[in-house]
Amino acid sequence: YKRQLEQSEQPLALTVLSNADTLVNPFSGLQAPAKDTEFDLADLVALLAPGHTHTLTIWTDHLTMLSARLVALLSTNNADGSMMHQILAADGALKVPDHLFLQDPHKRIFEPLKLAPHEIAQPPAFSELSARLQDWFNAGITGIPLKPGTDKAVTLHITHSWGGGVAQWLSSFIETDNKHLHYQLRSENPQSGRGYGLRLSLYAGNELRCPVASWWLQPPIQSIVDSKPEYREILSEICKRFSVGRVFVSSLVGHSLDSLRTGLPTLQILHDHFPLWPLLSVNPGKYLRVDDEPDIDLALQEHAKTLEFPDKDAHAWSEIRSAYIQAIEEYKVKIVAPGQSVLDLQNRLEPDFKTLTSMVIPHGFPEMGDRPEIVPRPRTDGRLRLVITGRMQTGKGQQLLSSALPELTKHVQLYLLGTGKSGEAFFGLPGVDVILEYERDDLASILATIGPDFAALLSVVPETFSYTLSELQQLHIPVVATRVGSFPDRIEHGKTGWLVDVDTQSLVRQVAELCASPEQV
Repeated sequence: YKRQLEQSEQPLALTVLSNADTLVNPFSGLQAPAKDTEFDLADLVALLAPGHTHTLTIWTDHLTMLSARLVALLSTNNADGSMMHQILAADGALKVPDHLFLQDPHKRIFEPLKLAPHEIAQPPAFSELSARLQDWFNAGITGIPLKPGTDKAVTLHITHSWGGGVAQWLSSFIETDNKHLHYQLRSENPQSGRGYGLRLSLYAGNELRCPVASWWLQPPIQSIVDSKPEYREILSEICKRFSVGRVFVSSLVGHSLDSLRTGLPTLQILHDHFPLWPLLSVNPGKYLRVDDEPDIDLALQEHAKTLEFPDKDAHAWSEIRSAYIQAIEEYKVKIVAPGQSVLDLQNRLEPDFKTLTSMVIPHGFPEMGDRPEIVPRPRTDGRLRLVITGRMQTGKGQQLLSSALPELTKHVQLYLLGTGKSGEAFFGLPGVDVILEYERDDLASILATIGPDFAALLSVVPETFSYTLSELQQLHIPVVATRVGSFPDRIEHGKTGWLVDVDTQSLVRQVAELCASPEQV
C-alpha cells in the first residue's frame, strides 16, 4: 500500500474490499457456504485474488488512504463538490486492490442483490475474484491449505493431473515439508482428444478440489512445446503474485519448456523420461543406440496406433530434445533421480545428459496408517490368491497378463484392484476378480478382506520408483515383479521378492513354482 501510494505518478486514493459497502464487497450476491468454515475471509481473499488493482468511480468511505501528492493538491484546490469530484478534478483516482479484504463484524457478508424483475446486475470490477470465491464455496472446502503473505518461502510444482506416482510423491512431499508454502501448476485435459495442456490450473498445497485459478490455453498444448508466450505470461504472473522462490518440475507433459526458464532456482525430478522418450507405454530398450539419441522414428512407426502424443514426428521430438537440454544447461537446472537405474537410462537416452548436474535421492514414503494384518486366506480349491494393484494399461503389463492368464489361473485366483476403465477387458474371465476403482485409504482393508498370498507388478516400461511396491512392502505382501526399471534395485530375488523377465513363460514358471512350494511365500 505504502509503495503504491508513494510510487504512483497519479494523485492516488486507495481503499480496500469490504462488506462495509456493497460497492466493494466481493461476497455480495454469492451463495453462502453450505458448511461451517474455519477460515478467515481476508485470508481466503488473499489466496484467491488475481492480484489486480481496479479503479472506482463512486466514493466509498469505510477506509481510504490518500497519497501525499493528492493531499497537497486537495489542500490547495478550491473546487466544490464531493470528495470524489475533488479527486477527479485533481486528475486523481480512487483504486482498490483485489487481494485485501476488511471485514465489518456488524454487517452481513453474503448480502443478496436487490434487483427489479427487469434488471440485470452489472459484474463488479473484481468479478473474477467473486467467481473464484463462489467456486471455492461450491467445492465444500471449509479450510485454507496455506496462508499467503507469511515469511515462508514458496515452491511452485510443475506437474500433470494424471495421478499415479507423481501425485503420490507430491502429496507426501508437500505434507511433510513445513518450511515452505507449496503451489501446484497442473496441466489438465478436461476434454479428451484436445491436448494434455488444454488448461492450466493452480492449486494451493494438496487442496485439489478447487483451483486457485485456471487458464484455458489457446491453442492448447498437445504434448509439450518449446516456448509459448501465453504460457510464459501465466507463469510470470504466478511467480510474481505469490512470490515464488523456487520451481520443482515433476512432469513436463502438457507444459512448455518455459517452465525451466524462469530464472529461479529450478529442480527437475525424474518421475519419467519425458520428453527424451515420448512413448510412455513403450520400453525404450529396443530403440537405444550407442552414443546417440534413440531411434524415435522407428518407435513412432511401430507404435503409430497407440501413441499418447501423436502431434509430433521424429524431427519435432528431436527439436524438443535439443531445446530441453539447452534450457537445462543455460538456466542451470538441477536434476534429481529417485534411483541410479533412472539416471543410467536417462544418460543412455541422451548422452549429453551425463554432463549435466544430477544426483540420486531416493523417494521417501510415509508410513501407512491403520494397517490391518494381511493374512493369506486359503481357498477350498487349493489355489493361491494373487493380487495386482494399480492401472492395467499397456505399459503396466496388460498384454503380458492377458497372454499369461490361461496358465496363471490354473495356479491362482487373480484379483485386479484399481485397474481403471481398462480393467473392463477382464470382466467375466474365469479366475479373475476386478475392482475398477478404490480410495487409497481403503487399500489395506480391501487387501485384508481378500487375503492375498502374494502380489505381482508387471510393468514392461521401466518404473522410476513404484509407490505401489512401497505400499505392498509396508503391508508385508511379497511381490513378483518384472526385471525392469527400479524393481531390480528394490527387490532382492528370492529374499525380498522375485524378479522375472518380461515374457509369459518366465511369469507363469515363477508363479507355478511358488504355488507348488507355498512355504517360499
